[in-house]
Amino acid sequence: MKVLKLLLVINIFVCFPISLYPQAQSDSFRIKGQISEDFNGKAIMLFTFVNDTTICQVDTSYIHNGEFAFQGQEYLIDEAIITTGNYPNPVKAMKIILERGEIEVDMCDSIPAITRGTPLNNLMRAFVDSTWIYGNANKAVWKQYESGAISKRQLWDSIGVINRESEKFYASFKKRNIHNLPGKLIFFSGLNYAEDPYFDEIYELADDELKNDYRVLQYIKYREKVLKEKAEREKIFGTQFVDFELETPEGEKKKISDFVGKNDYLYIDFWASWCAPCIRDMPELKVLNEKYKNLDILSISFDTAKANWKKAMKEIDTPWVHLTDYKGIPSDLSKAYHIEGVPYGVLVDKSGKIVYAQGNATYLAMYLEVLLAE
Repeated sequence: MKVLKLLLVINIFVCFPISLYPQAQSDSFRIKGQISEDFNGKAIMLFTFVNDTTICQVDTSYIHNGEFAFQGQEYLIDEAIITTGNYPNPVKAMKIILERGEIEVDMCDSIPAITRGTPLNNLMRAFVDSTWIYGNANKAVWKQYESGAISKRQLWDSIGVINRESEKFYASFKKRNIHNLPGKLIFFSGLNYAEDPYFDEIYELADDELKNDYRVLQYIKYREKVLKEKAEREKIFGTQFVDFELETPEGEKKKISDFVGKNDYLYIDFWASWCAPCIRDMPELKVLNEKYKNLDILSISFDTAKANWKKAMKEIDTPWVHLTDYKGIPSDLSKAYHIEGVPYGVLVDKSGKIVYAQGNATYLAMYLEVLLAE
């Protein structure tokens, strides 16, 4: 905490000076805020940042008669945050763009809002308000499904359409605004979605400073890795499963081919005792195993220690067969199925053809709803 306070003091006026009562300037912002009088006498702070997480500066005001104010030089490097209160007591916070001009904010309601904004704040608010249409559309489709008005297939088809329209809307906004702060903020917020189909064309529109931002460079590496892995996985779609001889917990030799073709579908679940998400998946896999009589499950572990493997199997208590070769990852087995990590699984039909590959039980459940339930 002392280090943080010291850094804040050192950073004062490094980025720009903020003051409650400076002389009005043409390049200054002026914030007038309203908030519940329950916060009277409490400090309210204005944080500014560089590159999303590094604090540039903090200024403090005090709330009087449910009102507060800030003023300072325009700052368009990143958005700022106004906040007051400390957990577990009530906390109020909101994001704001420190653009020159008069800005009025209302923090009385549960969702703080800018009631009088500058052009960039108005643009950001219009964008956020517009995104509600997609969230509401998703909720409406789910209600239709829950009421029995539409089937599971129709549900996923509708959600797919909504998501594609949402992607187009986000992309359109970023294309038009990639050279202003709202456009850049939305651009950065999307750098966790490796399969964004519009990234390349938006990236080409960006200036060199944005292209060389460390967040963008990190994302590009992440995106290339994910897309490469996806392309490798998709190579096995429609191909025959690769057979391996493995061991049961009792040391008996079994081949994957011993289980293929016994039912309409076989789901090969790749996991390990050290993989927490794998363990969390097991109850859902048990539900699917009971629900679909034309589906068998075979679990193959990447454990290298027999004791750990057997201990985990007792804890998850699944009714299907478990196998391993004690070779871990990477191995010939993991390479044959293009497995970089677990949980992971492939769905094999009666003929031995791989029809689906995915990362966890939730995605498998959604796929089976469409494939087997209708």
